[in-house]
Parts: sequence; structure tokens; C-alpha cells
Amino acid sequence: MIMVSSRFLVLGAGITGRAVSEFFLKREIDFRVSSLSKIDSEFKEKLSAQGISFEEGKHSLDWFEWADYVVLSPSVRKDRLPQWIQSRCISELDLAQEFFAGKIVAITGTNGKTTTVSMLAHVLSSTGVKVVACGNIGLPFISVVDQEVDAVVVEVSSFQLFNSSRFRPDLFAVLNITPDHLDWHSSLEEYALSKLSPIRRISSAREVFLNRDSALISTYYSGPANWFSGGDNEDEACVYAICEAMGIGKEQITNALRTFSPPHHRISFVAEGKGLVFLNDSKSTNPASTFWALKRLSVKGIRGKVVLLCGGKGKGFEYSSILNYKHMLRGIVGFGEEGPNIVSQLSDVPGWIAPDLEHAFDTAVRIAELGDVVLLSPMCASFDQYANYEERGEHFEKLVLSFLRSQ
Repeated sequence: MIMVSSRFLVLGAGITGRAVSEFFLKREIDFRVSSLSKIDSEFKEKLSAQGISFEEGKHSLDWFEWADYVVLSPSVRKDRLPQWIQSRCISELDLAQEFFAGKIVAITGTNGKTTTVSMLAHVLSSTGVKVVACGNIGLPFISVVDQEVDAVVVEVSSFQLFNSSRFRPDLFAVLNITPDHLDWHSSLEEYALSKLSPIRRISSAREVFLNRDSALISTYYSGPANWFSGGDNEDEACVYAICEAMGIGKEQITNALRTFSPPHHRISFVAEGKGLVFLNDSKSTNPASTFWALKRLSVKGIRGKVVLLCGGKGKGFEYSSILNYKHMLRGIVGFGEEGPNIVSQLSDVPGWIAPDLEHAFDTAVRIAELGDVVLLSPMCASFDQYANYEERGEHFEKLVLSFLRSQ
């Protein structure tokens, strides 16, 4: 058990670090903040006003010695810290579960996490459960522990799970595993085992939900679990499996799903006009996610073809899987650092190269034909030209609205 009388060092001052700090301030818990990066000026003023020590640009050794626990930012690998510090490390997930009284449902996977978390929270809410969706979707778990709810649905990333030594959700699901974040993880095996790591702390197989259609899940875990199979609708299959385990009937689930809308930046509808449909899938930062988006459009059926906008900061991926849907593609417009490499790898599809998203958009609407879908699904991180995928998606939406208003 983590004692509130302990002293805590918050490592990092990003979204997670600030949320943990706010939690400690409310409870008057003794803590300090240490960040290698610059700390936001408003946050520094708040810490100063409360008499909280902080440092930026370094991690002082004596601060680690002072702390009973070190709360890690998800970007920090605990195994790169000295062993005596590692023994004091906890994640924000570890901390939050100690103070939350309701049911914890955790969802991970390479692709589809945000959609599934949002979908599950929507169904639970529609059936009378007081629930909050949180975690890696932008609202840290620690920020909601004081809310009077029956349950939380938490999106958890491989970074968070790698650093978690105590996190044990009441129900845990893995949607899929495909190669990703190999610039952070040392190997595909480490990445996969991080995704699966909570299973070893869960006592009953009835509390674990795994997708039997994901080959890498089966490669690294073959034990007992609630194995679901969703085909093109693995998110819905996961939601049905979890809800039924919670005692919710199929008819209730089906009725609730009829009113569900996908989260922003995940194959989300932007607008339709001038004979074109515009979809924002900025959250797709790897080829498997864009493959999933194209598969969804194929299942739903579209009038014309897809003009795919993709590019950004590459992660060293191959993009050949996208050629499975080349019959759907009018063309590919690559932008940013990785744009030329994507177009080169997918040379079986007509391709254009643009320096940035704005020029890529101009090219897309020029080559699109009536009935086509213009899809932003980058397959890359946004950090070459944007702060995050949300900023990239919002820029795309502004470009769409400007185009539709033009004569």
C-alpha cells in the first residue's frame, strides 16, 4: 500500500506530471517536481505559490534520495535509472488505483484503443453505469479518482504498462498487437510483453479479454482468458465481451451502440461538400492503424475512391500492407519528412509529394473525383510539424472548411 504520509518525487511536468501534482496538492501530500524539460510558466507559478520545490533541466540525485516514491512520466523508462531508484518507482496508474474505489476496466492494444474505450464508456453509461473514460485519451486516471462514479474505462499505453509494477485492473482487454513504438521499446517482444503485463497480476482468467485474431497476442500469451473474435469489428466484439461479463444483455448493448459516434481524430467525419467527403483520422500514427481505417471504409462501402493524405515523422515502418487496399485508392499524397518514403514504398498507387499538409490538401482536392473520400490518415507521428496529432487533425479540419467556403 502506498502511504499518503510518504514523500513523492514527480518525474516530468507534462500532462501526467501536472495531473499527479494537482492530486498531491489537493491532499497536501509532500512532493517535489523534477523535469529535464522546461516547465510551463503557469504551472511553475502555481507550485511556487504552494511552496512546492521544483527543478528543470536536470534530475538532482539528492532529490531521489529524499523521495520514498518516484512517480514516472510515461516517457521515462524506469530501467534506465539506477537500480536503487527503480525500486522506488511507480507509475501514475499504480498511484491512481490506490485511491479509486470503483471498478477499473483497462483497455490496451496497438490500434483502436481510444475508439473502444469511448465505445465501452458510452454503452455502460447508456445502461445506467456511472462511468468516466480516461487514461491515455488525454485525461489521466489520477485526475478522476475523486469523482463519484461506479467505474472508469482506462486507455493504457505500452509506456505506462512498462513502468507499472502494481497496476491490476478489475477487467483487462488487449485489442491487438502489431509493431509500434520500436523507437522507445528495445524489441517487439518487449513491446508485446508490456501490453500483456497486467495479466500476470490478475488472478482469474474471466477478468482478461483477448482478441484471438491478433497473431502477436497468441504468440506471447496462450493461457486462459475470454478470447473474443471480431474480424473487422474487434472494438465492438471487445465491448460485447466485457459488457456481457458485467451482466449487460446483448440487446441493451446493441441499442446503445446505435447512438455511438467515434471519437475525434479517429475516422471522424469532418464535412461533405463539392462532391467529396472529408474524414479526419489524424490519430493513426502507424500503418496498421491506417490499414484498419481503410478496412472499415471497405466494409461500410463508399461511392468513389479514397485520396489518402499521409506523412509526418516516420517511425521506421514499412507501408506495404496498405497495398491490400490499392483498389480503393485514387492516389496517395505524402507530406512532411516521411512523405517521399511513403510514396516511394507504395509506388503501385499513383502518388504525389507535398512539403506539408496544406499543400498536400490542395493536391488531394485537385485529383479527387466526385464521390471520393479525402482521408487524413498519416501513418506517422506529427512531431516534424505539429505539437501532437490533435493539432494536425484540427489543421486539416480548418483546411476542409476553408475549401468548402471558397468559390
